[in-house]
Amino acid sequence: MVFLVGSGSVFDNIISGGDSGVIYSINTLNIVYSNFTNNKAINGGVIYANGSVTIDSSLFVSNSAENGGSIYLGQGQSNITYSQFKNNTATNGGVIYSGSVLNIVASKFDGNNATNAGAIYSTNSLTIKGGGITNNNADYGSGIYNSGILNLSSVFFINNIAKIIEIDISAPISAKSGSNIIIEGKLLYGDNVANVIYTTNGNLLINNEKPLISNYPSNKKIYFRD
Repeated sequence: MVFLVGSGSVFDNIISGGDSGVIYSINTLNIVYSNFTNNKAINGGVIYANGSVTIDSSLFVSNSAENGGSIYLGQGQSNITYSQFKNNTATNGGVIYSGSVLNIVASKFDGNNATNAGAIYSTNSLTIKGGGITNNNADYGSGIYNSGILNLSSVFFINNIAKIIEIDISAPISAKSGSNIIIEGKLLYGDNVANVIYTTNGNLLINNEKPLISNYPSNKKIYFRD
């Protein structure tokens, strides 16, 4: 069975106390040129799916859930193209919580928020080509939280912010009177790749290269003033 959400469909202010604010699918789901705003559920503010999902040229704004502010993907394979996701919120996956094989092309994730994964929380295979991940916030994984396989190419990252987990400060145990003391400080962030990703396993490529994995980003500094 194929469930089709056609061109020009609008779903607004639908609230559910369970899975899926708008669409619950266990078969094949195709969505094209549709808008979803201000919907809410426990899992998948808009969509809860355990099957094949295709989303094209659609807009998801201000949806919320505990897992997957807009979309919760269980099993299956999913494809998202030319779509936009703005100001969605969740505990895990501000926009998407994915346990499926997920491919995303030329889509934009902007201004989304979560505790883990401002935009996408993925436990399976996630491939993103083109598009952007901008202005998202989370404690861990300002843009993406990855515990599966992650492959990114030609994706731009701008102004994503993870939580400062702790500040590590080191200083000499003792010093002579009148001498200068050098104190070094490092910020431990909830991102450990490219100021946008938190990976639990290091299984990722960005533009076909293995990135540096570190919770101490080199372009973040602490200034001590007297």
